[in-house]
Amino acid sequence: MAWVAQAPAHAVAFARAESAWKDSERLKALGFDLPEDDDEPDEVIVPVETARGVSRRGVILSGVAALALAGLVPVTRMLSPDGESFSTQRGEVREVRLADGSTLHINTDSEVRVAYSENRRLLRLVRGEASFDVAHDKARPFDVEAGDTVTRAVGTQFTIRRHRDDVELTVTEGIVSVSDGTGQEARVAAGHGARIRPGAIAASALDSRTIARRTAWQGRMLEFDGLTIGEAVAEFNRYRAAPIVVADPKIASLRVGGRFGLSESDKFLEALQSGFGLDVSPGADGSVKITSGR
Repeated sequence: MAWVAQAPAHAVAFARAESAWKDSERLKALGFDLPEDDDEPDEVIVPVETARGVSRRGVILSGVAALALAGLVPVTRMLSPDGESFSTQRGEVREVRLADGSTLHINTDSEVRVAYSENRRLLRLVRGEASFDVAHDKARPFDVEAGDTVTRAVGTQFTIRRHRDDVELTVTEGIVSVSDGTGQEARVAAGHGARIRPGAIAASALDSRTIARRTAWQGRMLEFDGLTIGEAVAEFNRYRAAPIVVADPKIASLRVGGRFGLSESDKFLEALQSGFGLDVSPGADGSVKITSGR
């Protein structure tokens, strides 16, 4: 859609709105009373392994057709006072509304610690990935620490992912400042991202497809647009209890495209079989091995 392509925040907002609308319609249809808005901070917990949502079968570049699946997303509402630590298990995604009106989206196998004071809102991304929709409060900066990296915002929207060697920043609304822990600082605006490690901040503009791919998990989806099979498998493994293993480097280098639910690795594997003729062998422990077909 044209509106989605106009700004980075539009793609994120559309994915979240689409997911929330579908979830609420299913809950209403099943007779659940949805809670009214109030002034208390709340938390929405979505166990991804049991939450299908309405998703589309990924389309492999070879031309595999898209399919749709529907299911129920269980929702739990809890209080989330300041000073807490919020974490997710592998395969789980959480959305937390903080006391100041900011919203915290936590990806799989991640942890965020929150500590507010009168003059500062401090969050620490201990591990994993999280997205932050920051409520405007000029008197209290919103700081996110991820290792040595500190990202500061007043009212904006951005995502931080911790890798083994660096931190990946994606800004979808507003402007943030980021420091690398050695005194280097940079300002990163919407539509841009940065890779940060001690002694280096590499900022760059991001196209709409890259932003959509990096933020698709917030709508409980994964998007692949020209990624290699190896890269796509690595993304699915973030949400699986047992890994998918690509046995041949030549297979890992093949490029794919598509859109899948976070827990739909089985659909991804089916598409690889039909689109590339690959063999998929499940193990007794739940792992899966991908090899070349005959």
